[in-house]
Amino acid sequence: MRFVLSNCAIAITGLTILASQGMAAEKSVPLDKLPQAVSDAVKKMYPTAKVIKATSEEEEGDEELEFEVTLSLDGKKIDVCVEEDGEVESAETELPLADLPKKVKKTLKKRFADWKAASAEAVYEVEDGEQELEYYEVQLKSTDGKNKEVKLKPSGKVVQNDNEHEDDED
Repeated sequence: MRFVLSNCAIAITGLTILASQGMAAEKSVPLDKLPQAVSDAVKKMYPTAKVIKATSEEEEGDEELEFEVTLSLDGKKIDVCVEEDGEVESAETELPLADLPKKVKKTLKKRFADWKAASAEAVYEVEDGEQELEYYEVQLKSTDGKNKEVKLKPSGKVVQNDNEHEDDED
């Protein structure tokens, strides 16, 4: 029994080390140290927004950095992912729960009746400066304090429910 337990401990330690090496660490970036291309891209897309903070993360197996710039616009938080060369990849905009589409609300009520929606974001893919809504990301809480994240298409179809992946074709 002791042999099995020690081997499990060794395996878990090894997996933890491997996982930590494969994942890039997110680092805080002072706003005045953001690459000019990143700052320019964010300002072009959201000219009246206030920049709150920025982080950087090296993409797996790549030397290029990706930056997440957090903005405030009209009382809403927006996270913009921008590559080092200024190419905007995606944007996540805070969304009042009341603004979720009816089909999304219906799915949440039907499939997640035991959970309460805590917050929501609209997630956009950005290509050539144009934003296209990909899905809604909804944070749910249970009565016993557990948290769950659900991603839903505007049609109400669940794209991802934490570790549960579903077909995302419309």
